[in-house]
Amino acid sequence: MSDEILPTPCVNEEEREEGRGESPSLEEELFTFREKWKNELEDVRSQKLGHNHALKGKEAIEKEATRLFLLGSEAERSGAFYEAILFYKKAMHLVPDIESKIDVYSVRSQRERQDSETSLEDQALSEDNDECLLAQLQELSVGEKTFCQPSLPQRATHISSLPLELIIYIFRWVVSNDLDIRSLENLSLVCRGFYVCARDEELWRIACEKVWGENTRHPRKYGGSWRTMFIEKPHPLFHGCYISRTGYVRQGEQGLDNFYRPFHLVYYYRMVRFFPDGGLLSTCLWSLELSFLSSCGIPGDGHPMITRMRDRSFRQQGLMSGYYKLQKNKISAVLKRDSTGTDNTYHRYKRRQQPNPQSEGESTFFVEFELTFLGRRAHTKLAWSKYFNRIYYKSTGEEVINNFDLKPKNFPPLIFSRVKSYTAMSDTLLAS
Repeated sequence: MSDEILPTPCVNEEEREEGRGESPSLEEELFTFREKWKNELEDVRSQKLGHNHALKGKEAIEKEATRLFLLGSEAERSGAFYEAILFYKKAMHLVPDIESKIDVYSVRSQRERQDSETSLEDQALSEDNDECLLAQLQELSVGEKTFCQPSLPQRATHISSLPLELIIYIFRWVVSNDLDIRSLENLSLVCRGFYVCARDEELWRIACEKVWGENTRHPRKYGGSWRTMFIEKPHPLFHGCYISRTGYVRQGEQGLDNFYRPFHLVYYYRMVRFFPDGGLLSTCLWSLELSFLSSCGIPGDGHPMITRMRDRSFRQQGLMSGYYKLQKNKISAVLKRDSTGTDNTYHRYKRRQQPNPQSEGESTFFVEFELTFLGRRAHTKLAWSKYFNRIYYKSTGEEVINNFDLKPKNFPPLIFSRVKSYTAMSDTLLAS
């Protein structure tokens, strides 16, 4: 068996040269691919570096704006307002919304972040137990040496340098004999030291004695607290007036054509002002006098009559003055009309030189109110219970009693309205 010899393919010289040239072309492509990849990586790295540099630049700008804003805030607290405005402008020029990005409270010092100026000895409020907050406030007491401390260093003498007795004396001037309890409560909001001083039991005891006088009893029913007794036990309020509005229809004069007769709706306001010593003033004002009325129809401080009723000794024709007595939630009052001024009815009898017999009678008004709540406001509503008038004629000894029909339309309840001028200043010290 003869071996067959397979024919070998013929390869030209050109094909051999082309085969030899394939190897260097692959190396060039690989080299080109590596260079391109390297360039892309360098581009990405340079972009990241540029972004980081931009972030660092932005952070630096915000940091500088924050520094300028805090300098402006510090200058404003020290009273240098012009420098503060310059710092604020520079900060807002760098970052327009820097005020919304900065937390001024977080950058203040620990001493500046104190809740108040006070530091009571060995006592603090527990924020974790809200249910016992009121009990803890009631258990606070003032130390013998100090009751408050200045929040920031200052050159002027701080009020904490005064002894506690003098502070209580100042508080009595704030309350005064007008029993301005509202101002006392506002004063207690200053700090915890003032809060404790405003809860002084001796001060509230004197206030209770001013209201109930000899009928003042120990506040056992109110947990032994004079302040609780003063707040919860019914009594009139003294820093304003009790006001009601009522009206009626009045027929006018007939017109010239004899066909038209107008009718007028007339409104008038009753006002009652109580004083802590047992006195009271009462008057009526017509709607024509009250041009300053607000939309709700309640007069304010602007009328001269209301402003002058601050003083119990004020007298004017048409004004009724008297005294009242408080029994539980009932207020019984006796009033007499002031006769100051000229009595025009006397001139009708000038020829005969005889006085008007109708002017001899002494008119005395007796009224009884019931003190109730108006919503959540305590002791702010007076409802009419009794109202009658007694006229006594001296010449004949005759006595006439007129009872008024207390219809809700004619005698609506009186609502308390605060008058700011009554507590604008203190004239006398609260004393027993």
